[in-house]
Amino acid sequence: MKLVTAEQMREIDRVAIEEFGIPSTTLMSNAAGHIAKAALEYIPPGGNAVAFCGTGKNGGDGIGAAAYLLEKGVPVRVFIVGDMDSISEDSREMEKRLIDRGGSLEPFILSYDLDNHLASCNVIIDAIFGTGLNSDLQGDALTAVSVMNSTHATVISADISSGVHTDTGAILGDAVKADVTVTFSLAKPGHFVEPGCIYCGKLRVCDIGVPQEALSRIVSHMYAAAPGDIVLPRRRLDTHKGDYGRALIIAGCKGYTGAPALAARAASKMGAGLVSVGVPKSIYDILAIKLDEEMPFPLPDDNNGRLVGNAASEILRRVRASEVCLIGPGLGTSDDLSELVQSIVRISNTPIILDADGLNAIAGNTDILSQATCPLVLTPHDGEFERLGGNIKGTGLIGYNYSDGSFLDDISADEGILEKNSLKNVSLDSHTASGQHADYDIVPDEYIFEANYYDDEDLFDDDIFDDNSYDELMLSRSMKLRVAELSGLDGIDGNGGSKRPRRVKSNPTDRLRAAREFASKHGCILVLKGHRTIIALPNGVAYVNTTGGPAMAKGGSGDVLAGMIAALIAQKMPIVHAVASAVYIHGLAGDMCSAKFGEYSVSASDIINMLPRAIHEIEKA
Repeated sequence: MKLVTAEQMREIDRVAIEEFGIPSTTLMSNAAGHIAKAALEYIPPGGNAVAFCGTGKNGGDGIGAAAYLLEKGVPVRVFIVGDMDSISEDSREMEKRLIDRGGSLEPFILSYDLDNHLASCNVIIDAIFGTGLNSDLQGDALTAVSVMNSTHATVISADISSGVHTDTGAILGDAVKADVTVTFSLAKPGHFVEPGCIYCGKLRVCDIGVPQEALSRIVSHMYAAAPGDIVLPRRRLDTHKGDYGRALIIAGCKGYTGAPALAARAASKMGAGLVSVGVPKSIYDILAIKLDEEMPFPLPDDNNGRLVGNAASEILRRVRASEVCLIGPGLGTSDDLSELVQSIVRISNTPIILDADGLNAIAGNTDILSQATCPLVLTPHDGEFERLGGNIKGTGLIGYNYSDGSFLDDISADEGILEKNSLKNVSLDSHTASGQHADYDIVPDEYIFEANYYDDEDLFDDDIFDDNSYDELMLSRSMKLRVAELSGLDGIDGNGGSKRPRRVKSNPTDRLRAAREFASKHGCILVLKGHRTIIALPNGVAYVNTTGGPAMAKGGSGDVLAGMIAALIAQKMPIVHAVASAVYIHGLAGDMCSAKFGEYSVSASDIINMLPRAIHEIEKA
């Protein structure tokens, strides 16, 4: 599902009105109709409604909705929050309709009359602020929000809950806790990113008559992963376990034997053909008992049961024979481990997933990410993200300014950031688009581009996910670094180019921006885990996951997710699609467990055992 910023939505409205000649009052009237239709679903015979409206366009939507309700015989009182003399011109047109139907506008004033009326009303329409709010609520607006939140009526917000920042989901002082949000034309990031998503209730995206051409002009870099966006390919009949990939997991230490077992079992359940698990020698016997279908093997360790540096040669040998390597669940921390993990990241050409202690191993040296020539997937929760240098709550995070929604549009392929599916159209300065260098051939790993073991050849052509651009990015980086090494070139930065990011101001609670900036700066796929997990790509594209909940807040859930991501990458799915699908299915399995067991009693093993049913749901859809 495509998401647009407030500024992009304003541009869409401008195009519809100025270039397509659609009257702004027509758009407002259509929006009002959808709000009223939603309200009618919650108003019983003899019921009534109240509308709290601002003085701008959002308020006009609410006034128009009240007029529609009056036309249907529903008593409505409309309270204006703000200066009634400042109501917009379009809102005045809605006021005329309201008056024609026997209604009127009243100033918002706290009174016993208002309290008594709210105590008996069925629906409240929140139309104080829409997508334009960018500062904390104050005065009457803040009071009105508090009043709405204190009632037992069904609250329906117009476009977005008043008090939620459209682009970030931040709460600006306070926000209306809506039961239903009726938004128009396209959804917004604030509907899906926490904490704003908690205030959204059920989201309805309604067509108000904006032409498709106007909507398609906006290039969005943000999406919400909706049910129809996730697909899994059908397997061909003439295949075997080797066709579905070898997943290597390096994990575990003394006292932490559950994490590698959970990750390995999840990888198997998610369809990986072969799963190998490298663990410290001192816990090998335990893993051999825990795992029946996966293949543990011992690696050198120290007296504390943690891997040591001389395990590198065996690990790298197995990495080269695998389609993906997951490093980190239950691995522990030590200087040896940090050097070991960083050396694997630096040397490997096989996709690497860093989770848990794999992330801690690079926390003091995130520059290593820019030295990698393999695809990298990082899966931190907020605490791990901050240890990596990510800044969710602070300001001044290094990155590119994309407040206008055009994040990195001006960055060329020569600078290491590739547009969607752009490798076929671009010529890099050190090699041609076909991968031919002037003096020698550079042959990419075929698995990156080809999924030959599935029936659906066109499966990924029309989905929202940026199928091959990350694979192409890492291929281009790998090529450029190899060319630089052979040619003695200098001056290539970690992103494959020389353009330096500029400092931008970051909203204090902007997880979406922080994730996108980190992925861009370090050239990796970032899976920022949380209530609404964010998947950020190096080219600025981000996906907000829409599954999962508090039932999954248990130790081991992250290990399961990491194993699932490894499994889908091992099966040669496009990497971004693999990551997004794993995150979505992981959350779906958690939701299904919650429905079956309740929010308190779900374990990581329950999520693994629920994967077949979750996968079946995806296949049915």
